[in-house]
Amino acid sequence: KKFLKNKNTVTIICIVIGVLTLVIGYNYRVSKATNLVTVPYAIKNIDKKTQITKDMIGHVKIPNSLVTSAKNILTSDKDVLNNYASYTTGIPAKSLFYKELVMKPEEMPDYAFMNMQDGYTVYSLKVNNKSTYSNRFRPGDYIDLYMEAKDNGKVMMAILVKPIKIKAIKDSSGNSLLENTLSGGTPAALLFEVEDKL
Repeated sequence: KKFLKNKNTVTIICIVIGVLTLVIGYNYRVSKATNLVTVPYAIKNIDKKTQITKDMIGHVKIPNSLVTSAKNILTSDKDVLNNYASYTTGIPAKSLFYKELVMKPEEMPDYAFMNMQDGYTVYSLKVNNKSTYSNRFRPGDYIDLYMEAKDNGKVMMAILVKPIKIKAIKDSSGNSLLENTLSGGTPAALLFEVEDKL
């Protein structure tokens, strides 16, 4: 009790606790800021609209604080590999990969014409929100296309072609719609990959 009632002792204990708190807090902040994470970067120049392959990717360690503050640095190979350099600009050698510079294949404006099979072509079919079930289709889906006709008041339905692969879903401005109503656009055309004879 005597020891704790001594003002000098209490003051010294408080100073020691304060200094320890500052030192521990400072070390924690420094270690967090200098904590290194491994991220992919471009080994060589990648031209716009070029698919990113394994031989184009290297790895470098950078401070975690840089990743968290920038918020647009891609940190995983899976976010980069087999995707494309943006159609507006390429990726310079030694550059990190940024979200705005790397696009998924289906985000490319000419996606419908990429990786076409020999003897196949792209056909555009006018659609709307109702005929696509509120844009429930996705690029890569296969669907059957039916035809409806009326004759003397009788409705006839027949399958026109099946199955056909959806290459892209576009709105009236030609923008790709990737997700149902969350994409914020209204489907205006489905692009199919079909045999030339069709």
